[in-house]
Amino acid sequence: MKHTKGPWTVHKDKEGRGYEIYGNAPAPGWGSLGHQEVCRINAKRHGAKRGMRANYTEHPDDEANARLIAAAPELLEALKKWQSANALGDAQILSEARIARDLAIAKVEAT
Repeated sequence: MKHTKGPWTVHKDKEGRGYEIYGNAPAPGWGSLGHQEVCRINAKRHGAKRGMRANYTEHPDDEANARLIAAAPELLEALKKWQSANALGDAQILSEARIARDLAIAKVEAT
């Protein structure tokens, strides 16, 4: 299975309508930041009536969800290292897996 290469980054939508997650891999459909858009978390739209501008409200978990999604490549890499270390019984790879795990968790929990 292939996915957009990491690292993925989270950006608040310029118009306050949610969060955008971008990857670094050049591909068709590049977003406004010059990177491939992986996904978007949209804020809830409300109050739009004919001739009126809509308002948007974020769910309290939107940013945390965006960070978790953006950490997916690092989380996958940490799991692969862990799997390899366990299969080989290699202390060095296990140490690298722990570092990768900790970095991925820190990316998700960053404030």
